Amino acid sequence: MKKIDVLWLLEHKAREMEIACAVKSLVQDRYGLEITIRNMYFHAKEVMEKYVPRVVVFPYFYRASDAIIRDYIQIWPGTTHFNLAMEQVHYKAHLLMKAPGDDFTRRRVIHHAWGDFYKNYLVESGVPAEHVFVNGNPVYQLYKKPYNEYFMQRAQLAQNNGLDPAKKWVFIPENYKWAFFSDVKLQASANRGGNLEEHIMMRTFCRESLAQLLRWCNEAGKNDDLEIIFRPRPATNSQLMEDFFREHVGVPTRHLHFTKAETVREWILASDVVFSSYSTSLIESAIAGKSIYMAEPIPIPESLSCDWYGLVPRIHDSAEFEQACVVPMENNNCDLQRWAEGEMLSNGDPIGGLADFISNLVKSKSTLSRSWVGMSAFANNLPMLASLIVRVKRRSTRLVSYSGKSLHSLLSAGKLVLVYIITILQPQDRKHKQHQAKKVLWKIKDALGRAIDNFSQGFKDGIHFNPIYFENDMFTEIDVNKRVETWREILAND
Repeated sequence: MKKIDVLWLLEHKAREMEIACAVKSLVQDRYGLEITIRNMYFHAKEVMEKYVPRVVVFPYFYRASDAIIRDYIQIWPGTTHFNLAMEQVHYKAHLLMKAPGDDFTRRRVIHHAWGDFYKNYLVESGVPAEHVFVNGNPVYQLYKKPYNEYFMQRAQLAQNNGLDPAKKWVFIPENYKWAFFSDVKLQASANRGGNLEEHIMMRTFCRESLAQLLRWCNEAGKNDDLEIIFRPRPATNSQLMEDFFREHVGVPTRHLHFTKAETVREWILASDVVFSSYSTSLIESAIAGKSIYMAEPIPIPESLSCDWYGLVPRIHDSAEFEQACVVPMENNNCDLQRWAEGEMLSNGDPIGGLADFISNLVKSKSTLSRSWVGMSAFANNLPMLASLIVRVKRRSTRLVSYSGKSLHSLLSAGKLVLVYIITILQPQDRKHKQHQAKKVLWKIKDALGRAIDNFSQGFKDGIHFNPIYFENDMFTEIDVNKRVETWREILAND
């Protein structure tokens, strides 16, 4: 397996790729270090078989027991785990669900914070203050010079998507994710600290609100002076949205367009006015200086409320919607822009900050990582454990999506290693200590043996990557390298 400096895992390409590639170019040029960028689901088997990273950057890290997260921390126990935390502005129903959910996440992970508000949230959830890096929101920095020079211009977007650049562009990045949650997914969300009855109500609200908003868009799409550009959120499949539209609205009018092409950034920068539900895309639009409106066909329930909503003008019906499309209010973004920049862009350039911080993690390695490395080194020095490691290499032709049993076996082995250390340090009779230590070693061997049996069963096909959910999230290393070179040219001229 190849040792690498940093493995940067993406969940959604459109949301995260440009930040990762910009940071990669800066890290290479400033520090001579390499960042390997992969999709955390699609490339899971490849990276777990091929690499041993010093630092792994995750797009989220709520619990060590979450399926894909569990796999990565088990395969690389000596690695520094850095949570980029791509979602930090939470509505009320998410406050408990999105909090660090176990001791590993609180104590063994370094967390990225956009501002003091998120650091305080993490600390209140049990994360030590020294495990939080307060930096700023790198997504918002993409709207600033020179970063905004990267994105496709309006004329090219128009040509690629059959739009008239002379018309008024109305961009709607929706965020009604609960509308498409099944009963099973609602129950799973409730199990993470939510309330099932509340979640069912949220689904009903989102379905009814989305249907109303789509009707407004369809009516406005009759206006020959407008181009209505509707973008489903990254995790909502295009076909799913199309089916919902046909069921609740019918046939789209001439100037209503559905797209997941390019990124939200391109469309915000190129559009004249941005509408959304309670999406943080409105905050991005305010940073970009665009006219903004929150569509609220139905009053937002308390469970989905957030303080910043009060800084956005609301639209309540179809007539208001079309009027705002045709004659959007200028400078209605100022309050939200001031708040966002004050809270999440007050520490300098967050993209440059990430490059510096991650590079320091690689060079120094955190005390968290060293403690795990020390434990691994101790285990490797034990003859029985060494023989078991050889068995892993021989038997594991494919990596596994690890089961709960294997996790339990590994944790048991780890605890037993601590028992072994305590045993040999006890001021007891030498022969008695040797007898006790030998018993513990056999228990360690048994626990690790059970784990190895689970590991060597092979990778469970399909458990990691869902092509419906991750519709546009596949990419190649060639794609990454092209983007990095573009970023290098832009940032070199800064």
